Amino acid sequence: MKLQAAVDYFGTKAKLARQLRVHTSNIEAWGEDLPELYARRLHEITRGKLKYIPAEYPWQEKKLKIRGKLVGLNN
Repeated sequence: MKLQAAVDYFGTKAKLARQLRVHTSNIEAWGEDLPELYARRLHEITRGKLKYIPAEYPWQEKKLKIRGKLVGLNN
């Protein structure tokens, strides 16, 4: 989810921060995209008007290397 879409929906970064219960400086640090946790939360808060699309967070599908072995996150 794009940060600008969320800001447009709520009007300001300060109002968005209040809805997510975070400090405005956190939002400034996110850059262009919202972290997945907050994208999911906004999807719920707005009852789907802001869309959480799992495919926008492909790193969740990557594999981790643990002690020399590749381990899938979904295993």
